Formats: sequence, C-alpha cells, structure tokens
Amino acid sequence: MRFTLSLFLFFYGFCSCSPKRENTYEQNLAACTKRLGHFPKGIDSTSTIGANAKAQFQEQIRDCMQGSTGPKLMVKTYTGDSVSTVPTQGKAMVLFFWLALPDDAPIEFKKSDKSLFTAMNMLHRKYTHSVEFLGFPFNDIATAKQYLQAHPLDFPQVQDKKISSDKHILLSQNSNPYLIFINSKGKVVKIITGSLSTEKRAIEVYSPIIQACIKNKPLVE
Repeated sequence: MRFTLSLFLFFYGFCSCSPKRENTYEQNLAACTKRLGHFPKGIDSTSTIGANAKAQFQEQIRDCMQGSTGPKLMVKTYTGDSVSTVPTQGKAMVLFFWLALPDDAPIEFKKSDKSLFTAMNMLHRKYTHSVEFLGFPFNDIATAKQYLQAHPLDFPQVQDKKISSDKHILLSQNSNPYLIFINSKGKVVKIITGSLSTEKRAIEVYSPIIQACIKNKPLVE
C-alpha cells in the first residue's frame, strides 16, 4: 500500500497541466481532473495516509486551475439583488463557499470558523473599493440565516435555487470553507480550502493573493 501510494503521489506530483483560458470554469475543472486522473480506488481516504493523499490530489487540481476563467454565474442574494460572479468595474472577486457548523462541532472547529469569518469581514472592509466579496452558504436557507446571526458576514450571501447541492459540490470540490480568488480580468489567481487557526494567520495568507488579484499579476509564493 505504501509503495502504491508513494508511486501515485510521485506521478501526480510531476504532472503538469494548465487550463485553457477560453474554456468555462467547469470545463477546465473537468479537464484538470481528467489530466490528473481520479483518486485511485483501493486507497482508504478515511485513513490518515489516504486522507493526506486525497488532500494532495485535490490541491493539485486547484493548482491546475490557476489561470482559468472564473465561474460565470448570475445569482440572487438574501436581499433579492442579482449579482454576477464575473468581476466588473475593474474590481477583483473573492468567492467564499462555507458551511454552517452543527452545534455539537468540536470547539476547535468553532474557534477556527469564527476566526475565518472575522478575517473575511476585515478583508472585505480593507479592500471594499477594489474587491467584490460574495458568499455561498451550503446549508438550507433557514440554517444559514440562523448561523449568520451568530457569525455575521458583511458582504452579500447567495440565496439561489440554481446553486443546488450538486452545483455547490462541483464548484467547491465538496470542500468547505473554499475560496476562489479571481482577478479583475476574470481569471483564477488562487484557490484555497480549509480554515486557518486565527484571523491574523488568515489575513497573512489571503492578503498577498488579493493584492495579486487587484494588480492582475501572478501570485509569488
């Protein structure tokens, strides 16, 4: 098993793929997944080794998506406004896919989630003149609204039947939280998943990406 897993990671670690810029986000996501191959059967993704391998595999897909056209959706928000995910007026765009945690979630998850929401609000305030932020809650409307009362987000949240569970899973690789950073030309600069331990750490990680989006320059990592 270890040999098979090592061989799998070695092969995909050296796989080079770049999406066609003229394709849609969904087409490029499918192309990147096809080029890298699906996560192999026979590896238990619930084990520590398997989970790490799956995480690396999904990260390689996200890296492959850099330079792709961002998602092109016209969606409705909780306030009834129609909002596009395509950047306009020279602004960059951050799409934030999130999931309301259950009441019995581990305390460390709750702290991390609160830190992330705080960081997102701070970044929204700092870059409000040059970046549009848009949230995509995965839960049903009632659950999401209740969660937002305790964990408010200061930017629009999508409430649209067009964003079905299947659509949400497709766009976010079935991962939450999931952030897609898009420059003002509509191209994906970076995709990140997972919470960070503190709002300070989240701001440290996200700020250079946002600045690269604003300047329409490649992200230097």
